[in-house]
Amino acid sequence: MRRLMKDISFSFRTLTSRPIYSLIALLTLALGISVTATMFTLVNSILYKPLPMPESEQLMILSIENKTKSKKSTSFNLNIFHQMTKVDGVFESIAFWAYDQTTLTENNSSKPLYNLRVSEDYFRALGVQPIKGRWHTIDDKGKNNVLISYDLWRDEFQQSETILGRSILLDLKPHTIIGVMPPGFNSTGDLNIQVWNLLETLDRPGGLIARLKSDVNQETASQQLTPYNQVLNQVRQEKSEVWRLKLTSMVESLTKNYKPALVLLMLSVLAVFLIAVLNVVNLSFAQFGNRIQELAIRVSVGATRVRLVKQLLVENLMLSFAGGALGLLLAAWGLKLVKHLSPADLPRIHELAMDVEAVMVIVSLIVIAGVLTTLVPAFSLVHPKKLALVLKSAGRKMTGDKKSNRIRRSLVAIEVCVAVILLIATGLLLQNYISLLQQPPGFKSDNIIAGHVWLPEQFGSKRKEYLHWRSLINEIEKLPGVKAVAATTSLPMMPTGIDYDVNYSYTGMSESLPGEEPQAATRSITGNYFSTLQIPIIDGREFDERDTANSSKVVIINRALAERLWQEKSIIGRELVLPSWMGGTHHIVGVVENVKHRALSSEIKPEFYLPFAQRVYSGMSFIVQVDSQQTKILPRLLANTATSVDITAPMTNISSLHRLTVDSIAAEKLMLSILAIFASLALFLASIGVYGISDNMVNQRTNEIGIRMALGARPKTILRWILWESSRPVIAGAVLGLILVGFLGTIMSKILYGVSVWEPTIYLSVPATLVLVGIIAAWTPAKKATKIHPQEALHCE
Repeated sequence: MRRLMKDISFSFRTLTSRPIYSLIALLTLALGISVTATMFTLVNSILYKPLPMPESEQLMILSIENKTKSKKSTSFNLNIFHQMTKVDGVFESIAFWAYDQTTLTENNSSKPLYNLRVSEDYFRALGVQPIKGRWHTIDDKGKNNVLISYDLWRDEFQQSETILGRSILLDLKPHTIIGVMPPGFNSTGDLNIQVWNLLETLDRPGGLIARLKSDVNQETASQQLTPYNQVLNQVRQEKSEVWRLKLTSMVESLTKNYKPALVLLMLSVLAVFLIAVLNVVNLSFAQFGNRIQELAIRVSVGATRVRLVKQLLVENLMLSFAGGALGLLLAAWGLKLVKHLSPADLPRIHELAMDVEAVMVIVSLIVIAGVLTTLVPAFSLVHPKKLALVLKSAGRKMTGDKKSNRIRRSLVAIEVCVAVILLIATGLLLQNYISLLQQPPGFKSDNIIAGHVWLPEQFGSKRKEYLHWRSLINEIEKLPGVKAVAATTSLPMMPTGIDYDVNYSYTGMSESLPGEEPQAATRSITGNYFSTLQIPIIDGREFDERDTANSSKVVIINRALAERLWQEKSIIGRELVLPSWMGGTHHIVGVVENVKHRALSSEIKPEFYLPFAQRVYSGMSFIVQVDSQQTKILPRLLANTATSVDITAPMTNISSLHRLTVDSIAAEKLMLSILAIFASLALFLASIGVYGISDNMVNQRTNEIGIRMALGARPKTILRWILWESSRPVIAGAVLGLILVGFLGTIMSKILYGVSVWEPTIYLSVPATLVLVGIIAAWTPAKKATKIHPQEALHCE
């Protein structure tokens, strides 16, 4: 211990005596460690960390899959759910849930809340205990008992200790609070649910979640689903086993859409850390080289090679721990920045926090950095024969052996190689993002304000819902600056809405096998929907006053569906046959252009539109075209208007359609921004590495340069020589990077849209840029070499 303390004291004096080297190395390590710790925490929190639920690996999201066409769905009706609960199989419990909206009325003011309607076993399946109160039980049916979120308890009820048993008005009906869920509890991952209440009936499908029995894992359970498949096909009235149940772990279900992007970011940050460590290794090479005579003298008085390496290891570990401490502080700030920049739908982002695993990773990075930055240069420089040669040189300047120079150049080549890969990935993502922004969505979003309204169950009948929608549209049309108002069950780019696929057929179509029927997405719209969004009508007409609840059933289809069904120039008047519960046979009165609905990156799919007078739903999204001067005040006016028509039906998610469109690719923008930062760091660190090796080359070969100039070499010749020697590892690294970047093709292909993984302009411009940056980095040391006077160079000897 005494020797260790002496080594620490000596190392501290050594590091403080060389402040420039110590500061550069410390900042480089802090930078590499901080970004690595930040990204590790993000990726680990989202992809790999267990959900904050007991034995979360046993929680499964259920879906159904067609055995022949691999058609999948996560929607189940209540009848299937009730029949599955009767099966004694691999599930300990099965629960049903469905999204809804409710309105809290307190002190003559209303507030829309996200509501999850659940079966009585929902919380028992999840296993998360309320911090106050209890779960639902079967005895709560018909009693309007609800659980609320911690945030709602804090914000609306000031964390009242008497919250249990309190009566609140939801949709103007009294409900009793029986529990408060823990902070951060989010059972679905994509919406901030504020209220949970029991469902008894539901006019639409929902989702199923199940907990496996404790002695059953996912693989075993997947092989024992036959009883559930039989129930599934019986309820769906299939003559054979057309559909089968599929299990997906809850954490995978929440994160699968983001996994390729997050894996790419994690690989990128590891590359930045590698470059940072290699830079410090190169710095250590130069630093140990400058101390070569000191090390040689210590060997001459009895120090062993192991003793010297231990001392150098203590120095670099001290430097690494200092960089790690600073990196930890930067990582804490970086996590706040990531939270701020992340899109709202990024799953589990609320769980992002520095934890024990992250600290362990930081400690591991510190040790790795300390060991690598010591052993790599020490293996080459701290050698008995080499140190003996130093003593024989009698203080003359050493030029460095070929082995050490080769190692240092290889390190620079690796830095450049990694930088090339990151820059190519960034270039592809940038081109991908630009391509997405340029994608025609199929509609115009200029001066369009959108919002969504859900109607509570108290409206009771479709006639009352229709009258409410007509009344709300009339009131909105009276607002100042409003040019047009339209509504739809599913608005493009809107995160909420009623969006599902249904089977269809047409006259002359061959009979499909069970489960293989063609499907298209359905929307219910008002008459001026297409003209308000300026969606081109290819053939036929819009819906108008002729299309009433009592008139013949009509439908408008998009180009994709028209091209799938018929090749004729005009299909107006043809029949599209929908399920009987949707009205059966409909006459086609129009064909419109394709529209991207979920995001700018989504694929075009077959769609059909129904007049909302013939197909009324309890949820509608409104689009309001307004004068540009009124866009800032209209959201407040819309909210007030909706509650003035009915206080239980407020308008939520009010935003400009342009903002919704841009936000639909917010995840792509975030990934591009983070990767661009990493690539910039890699380029910066690689250029520092090139500068360092060039400057060290000039310092070590001062006498050689002097002799060359004494023998007649011109400054331009010396300049070209230094630039060439410095550029060789850059060129080698660039070529190696081009070869290795092919391995990223599989990952990149999963996240690119409309951009080739092998974009030639990027693959040519990035290496050329790196070589140019390398030349610029080497220019100052090279110019320094041309100013060396032969007499001064020889005097150094």
